[in-house]
Amino acid sequence: MNEAVILLLEKINRKLSESANLPKRFLEMKKVLLLDMGVVTVKFLISNGMVTVTEEPQEPEITIYASEQEIRDIMEKRSNPMDAYSKGRIRIKSSFVDKLILAELLS
Repeated sequence: MNEAVILLLEKINRKLSESANLPKRFLEMKKVLLLDMGVVTVKFLISNGMVTVTEEPQEPEITIYASEQEIRDIMEKRSNPMDAYSKGRIRIKSSFVDKLILAELLS
């Protein structure tokens, strides 16, 4: 699996397991997220308070378009996800509520 994807999974799942407030919101959530980094595209399932790589056939509710380097920079705190989004380095196709959830997870 791609190193940027592994970093993303580790960071999000660590945040979910360590936070007192986030898991409650995510326990009932079931969303498919597609991460498109150009050459590498990975589909994730957000379910039961965890994020896993999936082969779910359903269309994603959330699609993130970003370079692999931008994802690495966000995961390693060299880039802020909100700055990257506002400057167009990361694009998100989803509902407004899902964008807020992502911002909370990635910050």
